[in-house]
Amino acid sequence: MDGKSDTEARTPSVVRPTPEGERKKAERQQNEEAAQNQDAQHAERATGSSSPAGSSDDEPRTERRRVNREGTDTNAGPMKNKTDVQGSVAGSTWVALSVGIALLVLLLIFIIQNMESVTLTVFFWTVSFPAGVGFLLAAIIGAVIMLSVGSVRMFQLRRQIHQQRK
Repeated sequence: MDGKSDTEARTPSVVRPTPEGERKKAERQQNEEAAQNQDAQHAERATGSSSPAGSSDDEPRTERRRVNREGTDTNAGPMKNKTDVQGSVAGSTWVALSVGIALLVLLLIFIIQNMESVTLTVFFWTVSFPAGVGFLLAAIIGAVIMLSVGSVRMFQLRRQIHQQRK
């Protein structure tokens, strides 16, 4: 023998990584690259070298999330920044209501400005009403048609989901 013991002769000199070890190493490298990219972006924002168009310095800055090796958020827990507040259904409803009221006001102005009488003849019916009201009725009829088409499609999709669950 070469002066090596039996155990040294049987032990391979190169230890090959397992697929699981390779996967963990790749994930670690990806996490490190992502952290470096975030650090570079954070440094750019701090120096102001690449600020997006329309941004101002008086806008609140959001806190950068730190992620550990397992990919979980280390900032989890109570809110650390006021910009972490999420929207709510009440807020969305308020915005939709505000937009709806503004559209109603515009619609009323349109109807009042178009008070000329118009005659509509369909087959054997003849109806006379203001032009603004006629446009409003046409819009309502179009919306009802689109609503019915959309509801039929939603009904079909729900039926498919229900059948797939069985």
